[in-house]
Amino acid sequence: MGTIGTNARRKLLTASEVRRLLLQRCDQLGGQAAFARRYKVTRAYVSQVILGQRPPSARMCAALGIRDAGVRWVAK
Repeated sequence: MGTIGTNARRKLLTASEVRRLLLQRCDQLGGQAAFARRYKVTRAYVSQVILGQRPPSARMCAALGIRDAGVRWVAK
């Protein structure tokens, strides 16, 4: 027997929602520098993503529990 709902739709996140997730994760870890150290990205890059100047990288998406879905992001 197959499982019902295994391909359920995931919530699409806007860029603003992704930035909010990143801010929350930074707060949980103690700030942007702590996030940057833990996930091996620069603090400047974290700041640029939060400000909407750059998109999140695959590594950053993985840290947030999301994946890039082209125009938007999908919760895993």
